[in-house]
Amino acid sequence: MRRALLAIVTVAISTAMLGCSGRPGTNAAGTQDSSEPTEASAATPVRVAVARLGTLRVQVTAPGQTDVLRQVHVRAPFAGVLTGLRVIDGDRVTVGDTLGTMISLNSEAALNGARAMLGSARTLEDSADARRSLALARENQIERAITAPESGVVLQHSASPGDRLAEGDNVLELAANHSSIFIANVAQSAAVDVRAGQPAAVRLAATATVIRGSVHGVLPAASSTAFTVPVRIDIGTAMPVPLVGLFGSATITVGSKAGVLTVPDEAVLTDDITGTSSIAAIRNGRAKWITVSKGVEDDGRIAVTGQGLAPGDTVIVSGQVGLPDSTRVSAEP
Repeated sequence: MRRALLAIVTVAISTAMLGCSGRPGTNAAGTQDSSEPTEASAATPVRVAVARLGTLRVQVTAPGQTDVLRQVHVRAPFAGVLTGLRVIDGDRVTVGDTLGTMISLNSEAALNGARAMLGSARTLEDSADARRSLALARENQIERAITAPESGVVLQHSASPGDRLAEGDNVLELAANHSSIFIANVAQSAAVDVRAGQPAAVRLAATATVIRGSVHGVLPAASSTAFTVPVRIDIGTAMPVPLVGLFGSATITVGSKAGVLTVPDEAVLTDDITGTSSIAAIRNGRAKWITVSKGVEDDGRIAVTGQGLAPGDTVIVSGQVGLPDSTRVSAEP
C-alpha cells in the first residue's frame, strides 16, 4: 500500500514540475520567452550593391603645374629713358593699353641742358633764355607710349622709371591670354600609353574647379632621377586668364576596358599585411568572402575577378569589416 501511495505522489510532483517549466523557449505562462534570440534578430544589418558588367576608363594620374605657352616681351622702341610705368607684376592688361612711356636720349639731353641753364642763370635775361630753351625742349621732345601688344597678365618687369634703355631692351613680359598649359610629370612606365589628343582633367590645389584639356604631346626632357616624363596638356580654352606655377594633378584617359565585372570601390577590402583583396558576397542570406583581383578603377567603381563572382551578385559595401564568413546578414537600403 505504501509503495502505491509513493508512486502516486511521484507522478503528481512530476506533472506539476512539467506544468511550471513548459517547453523550451516558453515561460511559466506558456508564452514565447523574449530573452531567447531568434534567427531573424541575429542577422547583421549591411548595405549592399550589385556587381555588374560595364566599361571603365583607363586613366593615368600625375602631378604637375601650370605654365604659359606664349610669353610676350615688351621692348623699348628706341634708345631712351623710361619715364613712367603704369603696371606692376600680376596686373591684367588688354591689347592697346598704355603700359608706360619713354623719351629719346636726345630729348632727355635737351631737357637736362635747359634745366641746367635755368639753374645756373644769374640775371633775368639768362633766366628768360633758359625758360625758352626748356619750353622748346619740351615741345620738341620725342616721347612714345609703350602699349600692350596682346591681352594678358604682367609676369615681370625688367626696367623701372628713370632707367636708360637701348633699343630692343626688355621692359616687361606678358603671359598672353588663352596660352595656359599644364605640365604633368607622368611616370615613365605609364607614359608609353599617352598620346596626343587624349582628354585630360586638371585639378589645381588653388581651386576646386576641374579644368578640361587635351594632351598636346610628350616633351623630350625626361627626368632620370624621378623617372618621369613631362607631358604638355593644353588648357588655354578652359583657362583664358593665364596663371603660372599653380600646382595640381592631371588625369589623362588613355583607353578603356569594356565588358568587365565591376563593383563599388567600398566593396573591396585589402589586407594591409598580405595585400590580398576580398569581397563579401551574399549567398542564401549569409556573407561569403571571395578573394578577388583588382583591375582598373573609374568614377567610384573597380573591375574585379574572383572565383564564383558573377554579374548580378549582391555584394556588401558597408558593414562587412570584421564580419566572419557565413554570418547571417540582412540587407538595408
